Amino acid sequence: MEFHSLFPNPMIVDYYSGGDSVLHRLHPVVKLVFSIAMVLTTVYLQNLRLILVLSVLVWLLFFVARLPLRRLLVWSALPAFFVVSIVIFLPLMGYSWEYILKILVKGVTAAWYMFLLVLSTPTMSLGKYVSRIFPSWLSDAFLLSLRYIFYFFGEAQKTFIAANARQGEGIPWSRKIKLFGSMIVNLILKGYDKTEKVYVAMKSRGYTGRLNLVSEEKFRWKDAAYLALATVLPLLLVYLERVVIL
Repeated sequence: MEFHSLFPNPMIVDYYSGGDSVLHRLHPVVKLVFSIAMVLTTVYLQNLRLILVLSVLVWLLFFVARLPLRRLLVWSALPAFFVVSIVIFLPLMGYSWEYILKILVKGVTAAWYMFLLVLSTPTMSLGKYVSRIFPSWLSDAFLLSLRYIFYFFGEAQKTFIAANARQGEGIPWSRKIKLFGSMIVNLILKGYDKTEKVYVAMKSRGYTGRLNLVSEEKFRWKDAAYLALATVLPLLLVYLERVVIL
């Protein structure tokens, strides 16, 4: 497995976000509310078994949405890497391994729910409702940050592919890790520069802080059921943790 395959490919993300599963046909606002609710619940919960319930649920939703499970498992290595880089020194500070495992599961599970949102909702459809719900400065930050993340992953893939091409038989993993660390700062600076240019281009073309699309999604009973799940499940898990288990 090549190192660059750990990064989500923007073209693949756009391809799967335009799917036709039950989850893809749900209203973008409902999917946004569901993902945010699941992420907040994951962060709040302290019982590892209840957190794993949310982990299992998101993989069931991946299956329902007909998303590439194997590819998602590979992409999970990236958020896991960042979480590990944060908690790696916690044992030296006296924290237990159970606590560290809990943080790792929380971080990866939260990333999975964001994967679910992005891979089941086209960016423009999501941006249209975000620009209507939130203030323009917040919706602009959200949209540009979303595109910046994709740009970052795309540039990272290009960097590793180019490095592999120059190496011939491939770069050793030890050197790949060093290369990854050294290129992070450069990619972040390039990403911010790219985001600023995109924003200036949008303003010059008449962007006023609101996206208008021809198609309008309608709120249906399936959306109500998904929204109910986003409300009932967090309350149930919090109740189980605070009343039943504790």
